[in-house]
Order: sequence, then C-alpha cells, then structure tokens
Amino acid sequence: MPSPPTDETRAPALSAYAHMIKHFRLISMCLGYTLCSSSLMVANKYALGHFPFPSTLMLLQFAVSAVVVRTLGLLGFIEVEPLELEKVRLFWRVPLFFEIAIYANIKLLQV
Repeated sequence: MPSPPTDETRAPALSAYAHMIKHFRLISMCLGYTLCSSSLMVANKYALGHFPFPSTLMLLQFAVSAVVVRTLGLLGFIEVEPLELEKVRLFWRVPLFFEIAIYANIKLLQV
C-alpha cells in the first residue's frame, strides 16, 4: 500500500500549479491589455470622426478614467492606493510617455 502524500511530496505539484496559474494570469493580463488598446483605437477613430479635437478627447478620456477608478475605490470594488508625492516623483515619466503615445496614435487616426 502506498504511503500517504506528505508536504514534501506535494510541494513540486503545488509549485507547478502555482507556476501555471502565474503564467495564466500574465497571459490574461496581456490579452486584456491588447483588447483594451485595440478597442480604444477603434473608439478613438470613431470619436474623432464626430469630435475633431484630439487634445480635448484625451483630456475627457483621462478624466472619465480617473472618475471611474475613484468611484469604484470609494464603493469598495477595487483598492486604490493614495497618491503620494514620492511615488509621483519616481513614476512621472511613465504616464508622460503613455500620454505622448496616445496623442501620437490619435493624431495618426485623425488623418
């Protein structure tokens, strides 16, 4: 009769399972980002056909995103970390380049 599994014999199986879940989550996030990005491009192309002001369109999109995130945080659906000046100092380049990329994309769609 085989001996019952111990923590030592279960560890490799759990480790492999955790590794698989980690990769599944990563792939899901990448696919979600791709879907959101392509959807935003299509929506921007449509919006620019009816509202030819790319800077204002970006401002509205960012404002709506901020309001939605803040509202979901206040309602307890998501956890939102408070804005800290030190994090802003370290991280400001990322949103800046993200905005530049979106602006360039909108200008390309406008043509």
